[in-house]
Amino acid sequence: MLRSIKLRQYSISPRQLSILSVVLVVVFLAVLPAAFIGPSASGEIPSGLRNWAFDVRLAMGIPLKSLNSLISGNPLDKRVYFDIYGERVSFQSDELTIQGYLYQEPTGQPQPAIVLLHGSSPFGKRLGLYRLLGEMLSRQGYVVLSIDQRGYWASDNPENLDEADDLDFAGDVSSAVDYLLTQPGVDSERLYVIGHSFGGDVALTAGVQDARLKKMVAIAPGRRFTERGGTPDAPEFDYFKHRDQRYMWLWESIPTDVYLESRTKLPIENHVDYFSAPDHKPLFLIDGGLESADDQEFLQTMFNNFAEPKRYVTLENADHYANIANFGPVVIYDSRVIQQLVQEIDLWLQDNGKG
Repeated sequence: MLRSIKLRQYSISPRQLSILSVVLVVVFLAVLPAAFIGPSASGEIPSGLRNWAFDVRLAMGIPLKSLNSLISGNPLDKRVYFDIYGERVSFQSDELTIQGYLYQEPTGQPQPAIVLLHGSSPFGKRLGLYRLLGEMLSRQGYVVLSIDQRGYWASDNPENLDEADDLDFAGDVSSAVDYLLTQPGVDSERLYVIGHSFGGDVALTAGVQDARLKKMVAIAPGRRFTERGGTPDAPEFDYFKHRDQRYMWLWESIPTDVYLESRTKLPIENHVDYFSAPDHKPLFLIDGGLESADDQEFLQTMFNNFAEPKRYVTLENADHYANIANFGPVVIYDSRVIQQLVQEIDLWLQDNGKG
């Protein structure tokens, strides 16, 4: 027998309607600047309005990126999880406390170790991509230390922003290596660094600088930074600098000279001479088939100009975040893409040859 369902009826008073209208107008006016003022905003626009538009874009961009990752790839490959965190650890770097997750499944034998670096995100190591990589690579026998780079999420902010060394992200990687070498079971001859997006830039720089790191993996590293933001006159310079300040939870703006000196030495185009010389450290570049054509072409050109040992893989039907979407504690991921990503990295790191 069917039960009748009583529907509650709600009415809205003229006063409530007026309040709602005012709220909608305020929200519309707040979002409006971002519709017309993009990352390439002209310097003729007042800085206050330009920064407001940047903030709106940054706030809207976080859920939109997750939505894009959610709809990318095959829906049948999607899986959901609520938590995957490693052991909480911390260490010191330039008198700053760097927080990390340590993923490890002891095997009773010396294990290779990885420093894992996040991209430009206010959530740092907590994003699903990095939690999944940490967990899945540890199952393959690696000790994985995923860190919040200085200023990001749980790690300390730089105490000063007076000089480029205050933003020494590559130095934090070397401190992470120091920490890994204090852990039992870590093989000091098999130390690697993996970075995604901005973290890929830092991974390349740290790998070039620190002799203890044997191989580098850059997943969707920053591309065309010099063209887009490498000088104060570049079209997206102000946006990139503002974004880094916000995502690092800094209360003060990064001085232009400090930002230029620290940031412009990180991108892949800054390391052309090193990777074009024979017998550089092995380099593995990875991108997604759904990333922009300009970014893919740029990375392919970089790769073609580099000397061996090197490898380059494009993950088919994958976006910048490997189709991994974050909605608060819920992470929805593309099982096919993340499995391919982990497999490609594992096989390459295990290769005892130069490549």
